[in-house]
Amino acid sequence: MLYLAYGMNTNVEQMASRCPNAISLGRVDIPDHRLVFRGVADIEYSPGDVLQTVMWYITDDCEMALDMLEGFPTFYGKKYFDINVSDRNHKEKAMIYQMIGDRLDYAHPSNYYQYLLEEGYKDHGLNLNQIYNAEGFCEVEDTLDYINSRYAY
Repeated sequence: MLYLAYGMNTNVEQMASRCPNAISLGRVDIPDHRLVFRGVADIEYSPGDVLQTVMWYITDDCEMALDMLEGFPTFYGKKYFDINVSDRNHKEKAMIYQMIGDRLDYAHPSNYYQYLLEEGYKDHGLNLNQIYNAEGFCEVEDTLDYINSRYAY
């Protein structure tokens, strides 16, 4: 099965710990969607925006582990996109998790969660601005304070 990650499952170490047989297939862009934060990563429909994701090939066991992690079907549901997977314009369905309903307000992620995303995005060539520009992330001053605290001597 193909799985699209945009949150902590972009992180290679995190995926290896819960899905040791998962294979990263690289970056895939999803049109008309964007990253948002509701304490953790979520996506929402947003005409004209492009969501950068990491596509993984996962096994059935991996999907079960991810379902438990994501609180499926109560917290996150599943959505499917048709994705081009070869030069011959061949499309396959890829699954992505999306929070159920609009019950949560936008909210900044924890510093550790943010770090996991930054590492995953760097590993896969995703633009870090997708994190920093997401609804619910924080003000620029908060980001600078966090960066300065991480690299203070």
